[in-house]
Amino acid sequence: MVKHVVTNAQGCPSDTARITLPDIFLTPVASFNIKKDTVCENRPVLFTSTATGIDAWNWDFGNGTGTSVPPFNRTYSSAGTYAISLTVSFNGCLSATVNDVLQVNPIPVVNAGPDKYKNSGNPVLLTASVSPASVYSYLWTPATGLNSANILQPLASPTVNTTYQLKAEDVNSHCSATDDVLVKVIPEVFIPNAFSPNGDNKNDKWVIPALSQFPDAVVRIYNRYGTVIFESKNYPANPWDGKYKGKEQPTGSYVYMIDLKDSRQQFFQGLVTIIR
Repeated sequence: MVKHVVTNAQGCPSDTARITLPDIFLTPVASFNIKKDTVCENRPVLFTSTATGIDAWNWDFGNGTGTSVPPFNRTYSSAGTYAISLTVSFNGCLSATVNDVLQVNPIPVVNAGPDKYKNSGNPVLLTASVSPASVYSYLWTPATGLNSANILQPLASPTVNTTYQLKAEDVNSHCSATDDVLVKVIPEVFIPNAFSPNGDNKNDKWVIPALSQFPDAVVRIYNRYGTVIFESKNYPANPWDGKYKGKEQPTGSYVYMIDLKDSRQQFFQGLVTIIR
């Protein structure tokens, strides 16, 4: 409330005039910060502000608007340059607009390459690639069996089936991505050339351990007349016991043909001997 009194030349005061003024509010000040250390597409970006006493936030994010109260995260799905602006208000008083520019960097496209098959003793090259063209740092995990874990295309010599993950990071933007590749170790296929199905529980069946790695392999056995006397697709579960139609076959050699049905189209043929 404002009061006003006047006095004449003789020192006599007037009546007091009174008036009530509306509340006066200070104009709010808009401010915000964007965490720009690693800004990548499809990664959350943190918005903060030290402004206080605000009852309305009006954002232009460069790809849409909003009224979010900071702190909050926003994700940009496409790389590019975005003009950001903010206006705030309090009790109807509007601030000046503040602006900033946000550069959103692309995430690299990482391809660890096709799955590989490795023979014992022979390394395979992991034919990975990364785009777009830039300067990247590389990290393969696990490092076991690699000639280097920090190059794009290392040589791999694992002793067992191994899934390797490649992480590529842009050294300037620090945007990164990963991809996996499986290196499957193909065991040496050792095929015994004899067995003794004599009922002593020792070497009574023609066991080929390596075929457990090839579930689709087909094994066929022929007698001297060219008759198929044994055929199996799931050989480890049903190895040959030296019989044909339940009858023990005589001592001697039999022709075998083994088709692994693998990607390398491996095929084996030879003789196996029954010893009684």
